[in-house]
Amino acid sequence: MKKTSNKIKTPIHQGAQVIIKFHDYVEIDNKKIEHSINERAIGDWAGLEKNFPGIQLQKMITAIDDTKLNALINKAMEIDTTYKEVNFKNYFFINCPAEVSPEALLKELRNWKSIGKAYIDYPVPDPVVNDADDPRAVNQDYLDAAPVGIDARYAWTFTGGDGAGVSFIDMERGWTFDHEDLNAHGITLLHGVLLDSSRAHGTSVLGEICAVDNAVGCVGIAPNVSSVHTVSFNGSTRPNAVIAAIANLSLVMSCYLKHK
Repeated sequence: MKKTSNKIKTPIHQGAQVIIKFHDYVEIDNKKIEHSINERAIGDWAGLEKNFPGIQLQKMITAIDDTKLNALINKAMEIDTTYKEVNFKNYFFINCPAEVSPEALLKELRNWKSIGKAYIDYPVPDPVVNDADDPRAVNQDYLDAAPVGIDARYAWTFTGGDGAGVSFIDMERGWTFDHEDLNAHGITLLHGVLLDSSRAHGTSVLGEICAVDNAVGCVGIAPNVSSVHTVSFNGSTRPNAVIAAIANLSLVMSCYLKHK
């Protein structure tokens, strides 16, 4: 029988990540991750490397340290008594080289009894935006009343309907912060690395949400939000970027208080 190759001819999955959650009771040395897996018989990492050359196991949560992470967990348990603590230290990921099939890698990892959860996080193209790059707000039909839009123009007639008193964090991969409709917000990047090819999409999203009312370009659904921050999952992972956003909620709140 011909052996099935673990390689793919065309790198259609280039950029895919395999997310792994070891059982909470599994103890892994975060300083010697791959070595400890073999040494402690957690799994056959040496065999995995042989079948899938070029792979590396990396710690998932790096946006914040263990002290801050534990503080977030304790806060979650205070807010929701049904919340069950999870060992976030046991989350890892593998960036798949272009020649490696993430499906084949995932299939082999799921045979490890030490792993409780594993899945593939595929890269996806930025969605197409129809009207966000149109400089005239009159053409932003999503601002209109239903069934065409969300009736943002009506919401503006109420206190807070323009976003005043609201702060938020956007997660994409790239933005142009000095855009004429956005620079007044003083937007900052809290985590990750900007991806140039995603600037158009991220800028369009922020434009739809909070483009300022400044007599040029378009106007956002909530143009007067108190503060805007961003986290990028480029150079990171989506879960790590989410953790970074949660950890920075206190920063967002402090910016809100300064604006009051």
